[in-house]
Amino acid sequence: MKLNRSEILRYMRMGRATPDAELSKRIDKVEAELLKVARPKEVHKLIKVKDLPFESADLNHVLGDAEECYLFAATLGHEVDLLIRRYSITSPADLLILQASAATMIEAYIDECELELKKGVGVGVGCRELCTRFSPGYGDLPLSVQPKFLETVDAGKQLGISLTDAYLMIPSKSVTAIIGVKK
Repeated sequence: MKLNRSEILRYMRMGRATPDAELSKRIDKVEAELLKVARPKEVHKLIKVKDLPFESADLNHVLGDAEECYLFAATLGHEVDLLIRRYSITSPADLLILQASAATMIEAYIDECELELKKGVGVGVGCRELCTRFSPGYGDLPLSVQPKFLETVDAGKQLGISLTDAYLMIPSKSVTAIIGVKK
């Protein structure tokens, strides 16, 4: 997987600035280390919207008339957190690059997974489409739904995702989302 350099720079808040040769080399080095240790994995479950284990007006708005939805979880794995910890001690500059690169990587991985989910429900065949992803912590869907969410998709066992007392996921480069399936 090759990471999108402009996305990395966007997460680094570089705007339209072009990195110099030294920064480009540093990004290459950090990206190579990330790609070596990351173990992207996902799990998903297709359920009826009426069977969602939580309520949210904002989520209902996004789902619209969807009758089914995916509960989806993905992670880059614990090894990325170990690399983050190491860089937090050894190099704040590389830590910034790593955080930006890992955010770019998890988003790119989720986009790839979403393409597979579309194939799985026949998007484009029979006029089915997926709704925009909606995650706990957006709008009125609190992070406190994470325990039930992760339990429903068995993300602890399947992906090794756990939660802090504040409902933040470990590994830190993990994402949960609800993705509606419209007819």
